[in-house]
Amino acid sequence: LMRAWQRAVPWFFPHGGAPQARYLYVSRVALASATCAHRGLTRSDAPLALLPATNRDIRDIFRVFGLSLRDLQDFLARHALAVNAPLNPLYAGWREQNWRRFEALLQDASFQAAVQQQTQAQGRLVERYLEQEGFFELPTVGVVDIGWLGTIQRFLAEAIAHRTDKPHIHGFLLGSTSGAALPSIAWNQVEGFLYDRSRSSSTGRAITYALDIFEEALRAPHAGVMGYAEQGGRIEPVLQAETDPERLGEIEQNAHYAPLQEAIPPAVERYAAAVTCLGLTAADNRPWLNHLVTMRLAFPRRAEMQSLQVKHHADQYSAARQPPLRARLELLRLWDLPPALLPIPGLRLAFYAWTLVGLPYVQRAGNLMRGLKNQARRILLGPPQAAGGAPD
Repeated sequence: LMRAWQRAVPWFFPHGGAPQARYLYVSRVALASATCAHRGLTRSDAPLALLPATNRDIRDIFRVFGLSLRDLQDFLARHALAVNAPLNPLYAGWREQNWRRFEALLQDASFQAAVQQQTQAQGRLVERYLEQEGFFELPTVGVVDIGWLGTIQRFLAEAIAHRTDKPHIHGFLLGSTSGAALPSIAWNQVEGFLYDRSRSSSTGRAITYALDIFEEALRAPHAGVMGYAEQGGRIEPVLQAETDPERLGEIEQNAHYAPLQEAIPPAVERYAAAVTCLGLTAADNRPWLNHLVTMRLAFPRRAEMQSLQVKHHADQYSAARQPPLRARLELLRLWDLPPALLPIPGLRLAFYAWTLVGLPYVQRAGNLMRGLKNQARRILLGPPQAAGGAPD
């Protein structure tokens, strides 16, 4: 993204005056624990750890937010919450009673004090890193990322929300799916360029058919940022080890995508030149871009699918386990299938209709059925016990 921006600047700002651009070493994993340093683990943040279908229980929540399970074990016992009790409703064995126990844990002041104590050092490192990079020197800062949920920007804002010198943050994502909508606060806003779920038409959803392709094509060359540490008086990012199996897969994927990655900056420069010379705006181009994305992702050629299909997708936020079968079926996309199946008549159109209409309907129906089931259980059995008793 930084190299693409540098190629576009001379066309967008031929007389100078371009916003100063700096690269920040951040990630969801690196920022998550910092959100707890002053606020604790909040009821609004904790469920974000369960957005990936691979994340299942309290162990995954603690892992995402950098919390020590061993040091917090006594609090789980106090609230009768088993470490293996499913908290993600996608998993068999999920019970509202366990979720109520988890909510009671979050309301425990002594638990929150322990969480803040565990994360205080990492929170301070994040602030010092941002100070070092000049993040607090301007009243307004634009944060640019590929997408999709806005979680990085959310965690970034929450990590500095207590500061009086925090800037106004306006985020720009290639696509904003709003799966983890930012809290409605004036100083922290986000919008999607090519797709924004809160404003775009349904045709713009085509970008969601193969999110991994965009992530891998625009992935930074360095390993994932796992945290921060002080070295020689400076705060430096702690990167994932080059020998980590996940990193090795990432390196292999980068080599496969290298021709595409190298072609993006000059393509962005040509785009910037064209829209500048023709006097076009983003609103003028968005229908054309949506058409291109739809035709390439919803109705790809077999050769395109073979060359672009992702082999390894690194995500330190997600657990290594396989999600439940129901979740895998809901998440199944055309790009997950072998390219040899593309000649099947109607396959691409069927997936397009399923993603556009069928899947949202099934998800809404599933949420309705779970709500009715939980309501019936409350009527028949009474309100669930929040704490105490034997864990399930």
